[in-house]
Amino acid sequence: MTSISSTSDERIGILVLDLGTSGLRTSLYDLTGRRVEGHGNRYSWTLVTTSDGGAELDPDTVFNVVVQGIDEILTECDSSKWSIAHIASCVLCPTVVGLDRENRPVTPAYTWADVRAADAAAGLKTILNPEDVFQRTGCVLHAAYLPAKLRWISQRNSSLFKQVVRWCGLGDYITLRLYGRLLTSLSVASWTGLTNRHSMTWDQPLLSAIAISDDRLPEINVDGEPITQMTGDWSTRWPALAQASWHLPIGDGVANNVGSGCLSPDRVALMMATSGALRIITDDQVERIPAGLWAYRIDKQRTLLGGALSSGGNVLDWLLESLQIDIETFPRVMSQQQPDAHGLTVLPFLAGERNPNWADHARGAIIGLSLKTSPVDILQATVESIIYQYSLIYDALKPFLPADHRVIASGGAISHHVYLAEIVADVFDHRIFAYLDFEMSSTGVAVFTLQNLGLIDDIGHTLPTAALVADPTPANHQLYQAGKERHIRLYDKLIRT
Repeated sequence: MTSISSTSDERIGILVLDLGTSGLRTSLYDLTGRRVEGHGNRYSWTLVTTSDGGAELDPDTVFNVVVQGIDEILTECDSSKWSIAHIASCVLCPTVVGLDRENRPVTPAYTWADVRAADAAAGLKTILNPEDVFQRTGCVLHAAYLPAKLRWISQRNSSLFKQVVRWCGLGDYITLRLYGRLLTSLSVASWTGLTNRHSMTWDQPLLSAIAISDDRLPEINVDGEPITQMTGDWSTRWPALAQASWHLPIGDGVANNVGSGCLSPDRVALMMATSGALRIITDDQVERIPAGLWAYRIDKQRTLLGGALSSGGNVLDWLLESLQIDIETFPRVMSQQQPDAHGLTVLPFLAGERNPNWADHARGAIIGLSLKTSPVDILQATVESIIYQYSLIYDALKPFLPADHRVIASGGAISHHVYLAEIVADVFDHRIFAYLDFEMSSTGVAVFTLQNLGLIDDIGHTLPTAALVADPTPANHQLYQAGKERHIRLYDKLIRT
């Protein structure tokens, strides 16, 4: 990734906050979109999981970490004589927090990974037309999205539901705490599953179905205008930010696409971090969304089209720990394994399934175990099964892709385990360009914001050089095709029925 030294003559920058499932990353960029070295830090928080499928974050813990991150990067900027003109961020999506009359959280932040609303999603499908909802909102009726989550909360704890005055996402909550206004970007609103993607407003039939009014939700900032005037306590704490503009958080998937240069359908972003996704940005409003994908509005002109997996680096990390595989040696061992030679068929749904089939009740399974099965066999078969799931999304996206498209892979799992790119190339039967930089989303936030401000046009100078180019091996592709077909058959028997 291109970066500049903090001794540069240009010392006006943009502060970027990247809020992910596992923590916060702060960064400083100059006004051409180059990262400033020596500024920014990484922080972690704990995703609380429960045996019944819960996956929650504490909103005040997240906010306090954000405050700490801003404190520390301002100290760094003070020492190096940098000033901050803009603050921009991306955030994991979707999340939802319930606030009382004093704007205090009375619920945790329920994340996309929380699957406890599965029955509520099924209930909505009986009173609404699922296909109509999908085409209006770009999202299916699923536990990951807000319609099901809010219905689940109201059914599980009606008194709590009545106690909540307003609902918002984590990024919206941070905006509210710092600026006193409950606003959300079109990007984040579209990710909730509650937004009509054509009118760019909250979807009234869905609101009626879950018995809430749009005044209990944030105002959607369709035009993407930044805000100013930080509330008194925070402007007193951070006088250096008194004149800085706050750009509402965007979805982390949008940021990743922009940061990897995937701004049009000829560039496909494959992200594998805690979870996974495969996405394109298109100016086409996508009149009819194919089954297996979703469509989120980015702004008035652009749509993010693709799919997401709940299984990614989270499953890989769980396997490495559970099977006690040496993280230092297993990449070499994996590179020596023959494709699909383990005799196993795996369904990797430890955190449920999103795209392409949206099976709320999906769980993991391994078929074909024998006394000869080794821990590496299980790891390999699971990794392959995850990539089969990516390939199903890729198949659904192909009608939107030109023949000469590139697939750009990034994310923590890809960066730590580069052999994954080679498996993707063989399964997809397509060349893969792997970027191993950890700052793709942060760079995307900076570039997205600076483009909207009219400060930069060409983003080529901000893009990293691909660290690895993986070409498919035809013989391996044929072996993986056989494994993929077994994977689909097992899915049909255990989950689709």
